[in-house]
Formats: sequence, structure tokens, C-alpha cells
Amino acid sequence: MGEPANRDDMESRFTSLKLHSLDASVGSDDQSIVKFLVDVVWSAAKKTAQGDNYWVTTEKIHYTTTDAKGNEIRVSGIAFIPWNASLVKAPILCLQHGTQIYRDYTPSKFLYDMWKYIDDPKEIMLWAESIVGYMYAHAGYIVVMPDYPSMGINRDYHPYMDPSIANSVVDLHKAVQTRLLQDTWKKWTVWNQQTFLVGFSEGGYATMVAARRMQEKSLTVTAVAPLDGPYDLSTTMRNLMTANAPHKAPYFLPYTLVSFQKIKGDGSYKFSDTMKTPWNETLPPMLDGSRKSEEVTDAMPVRTDGQCYPLDILTASFLAQMAKPYTGNATTDGQVVTDLAANDAYRGWKPAMPMRLFHCQTDDLVPVGNSRAALKAWIDQTNVTGVQDVVPLNLANSPVHVQAALPALLDGFLWIDGYRKR
Repeated sequence: MGEPANRDDMESRFTSLKLHSLDASVGSDDQSIVKFLVDVVWSAAKKTAQGDNYWVTTEKIHYTTTDAKGNEIRVSGIAFIPWNASLVKAPILCLQHGTQIYRDYTPSKFLYDMWKYIDDPKEIMLWAESIVGYMYAHAGYIVVMPDYPSMGINRDYHPYMDPSIANSVVDLHKAVQTRLLQDTWKKWTVWNQQTFLVGFSEGGYATMVAARRMQEKSLTVTAVAPLDGPYDLSTTMRNLMTANAPHKAPYFLPYTLVSFQKIKGDGSYKFSDTMKTPWNETLPPMLDGSRKSEEVTDAMPVRTDGQCYPLDILTASFLAQMAKPYTGNATTDGQVVTDLAANDAYRGWKPAMPMRLFHCQTDDLVPVGNSRAALKAWIDQTNVTGVQDVVPLNLANSPVHVQAALPALLDGFLWIDGYRKR
């Protein structure tokens, strides 16, 4: 092994990168900034490798999991496996990706080598999380990324904002252990029995509920870093979706309604009861994995100011149900708010493993109130170390949430790496 990486130096470099300005030599366009940040992640991976030169092999993994109703389904994911000339003892890092409704952009569609994307500005934005996963592997981590149900090879419904998404994370963690024991890998890479979880946006939600599921199964989790996730559906996200205000990613709302209808049935979520005509007929078929998010957004109503207000698709009766404040009393809260509370990622458990919440304080799509609600519920937990601010990039015409993704993934990686066995 080489000399240990200087963590103070790395953190100083990342801080100077993310705070307020970039070196003039980087260039002012968005793609130059993102490419520069990718270079910094690459540098971090090499430094945390502590002198080892890891090669990375990419494998697509097909495995079995269960959906929200307990049915077995076949799903897919991707694994980035580090190796070198001697046996590599590596932790497993489960990296959960953010909201993606288009099946062909999910991780298992990533083409084996990050260098195929680095020089293409459009591609580097589309595959940023997979590229980061590849880089984590170059630091000596076995990185696994689930596609989630409805994505990759699967054609079932997507459990958006439902805790059952944890199943696809936990079962991929198990599947990669089996893969590593097979002859082609067992001589090169072995699991060192450490497990880390990290994910951004929907991936933050999936990370938190997967940590809970692993804890319930008595599986050891070394450390968890949820990043800018919608953990507080019952209050923070509900208030955002029912506010009389425009939203830069309005497709979040119909995606949630379709998920709830598929999982919970027509009782409270029949499309004709939740969404106005014609959107109750036009939007649900678009959320089957075959359409891009911008297509769904373009199909939603637009006001005279040229912007989309998500609540405009809701029927008056459903909006009234959504508008009820959460009190914890199912009788007064009603079925909808009660269901949202049941899906809150933090509610009803307390982490036994080290966890740090990372959240951009100015996140416009997934407000920091989500992490604050989780921290409030866990305030007596010494192993939950507060909400660390994420400083977004300065990308023109891009939501703050999107600008925060790569910096959050850097922050989470640095924190997690402090728990890694050397």
C-alpha cells in the first residue's frame, strides 16, 4: 500500500470547488463545470485508493426480488468490481440512483466504461451517477446500482415513494455476494464484510428505507449517507405538491399517483378520482418506463405564465384530501395523508448504524425540510450526525436540486470512506 491519503487536503479541495466560484480556467459553460467536477471525483477515487491501482470490470446482474405485494419479480442492476494483480478485499457500496422514468437511462444500460461518456456533454449529464459509481470502484469499492422495478429488464410498476423499493437494494446486495463467490471472481475480489449505502433524491429515499430493511433483517450496515431525499412525504413533499406554485419537475406528482394506484388500488387512488380529465387518461400510460420526463412534463397543464403548477392536475376532492395537515390521527388525517405518513422513510424506526444526512439547504425540488423532519424524529440518536449542507454547482437553467447532485455524491463518499477498513 502507498502512503495514506491526506483527507484534510481532499476535503479542502472539494470545499474550494463547491463554494461560490470556480477557477477561471474551468470555463463558464455548464458542461465544463460538470467535467471539472468529474475530474475532482476521479482524483478523490485515486487518493482514497491509498496507492493501489484498481482496474474496474462492469457486469450487469439479473436477480430476483419481491414487489410491494410480495410477488417475486426479475430485475436488473449493475456492478462495478475492482481488481488488480493481487487479491482485493473490498467493501460493498450500494449506490441508489435518483428519479428516472425512462427505462433506457437506468444504470444497467451503462456501457461498461465511463470513458465512453466523458467527452460527450449530453452523455456525461445523463450518466453522471453511473460514472460516479464507476469512479467509486476505482477507489476499491464493489459498487452495485439497482435499476429498481419497472426499470432495466423489468416491465412491472415502479414503486415510486414506496418503501418496497428497498427490496431491490437488499436483494442486489445479496446477489453480488453470490457473484463474487463464482470461479471467475473469487481469485481476484472478495467482500471484506463492510456495507455502505448512499443515494441521491429518490436514491436517498431508497437508501434510507434499505437501511431500515437491512437493520430489520439483522444485516450489518457500516454507514449510510442519504442525500437530498424525499423522506417526509406526509408533510414536506405533500405541501410542495399542493402549493399554488410552479414546479420545475412536475412529473413527480403523477408518478407518485400512478405508483400509489398500482400498489394501493383504486380505493383512494382511482385515476378518475385523483386527476382531472384529460390527464387521468393521458398521463398514466406515459409513466410505464417508455417515455422521458420532459415528455410527461410537456403533457401537463400550463398556465398563462408559461409554467406548470402540479396541483392543476388534481381533482378538487383529492386536493382537499391532500391538503389535510398530518396529525397522526388516521380518522382526522384521512386515508391519503395516512398512507403518505406510512411511506415516510424515517418514520417508525431508529438507525442503529452511523448515518449522516446530506441536503442542499436551497434545494428547490426536494426541500431540506425532508432531512430536518428525519433528524427531528431521530434527535436522540447519537449515531445520526445531523444535516450537512451541500453547496450546489452554478449551472445555468438547471434546478438547484440537479446542481446539488454531484457535490452531494462527493460529500457522501468522503464521509463514508472514513469508515472503511484499510
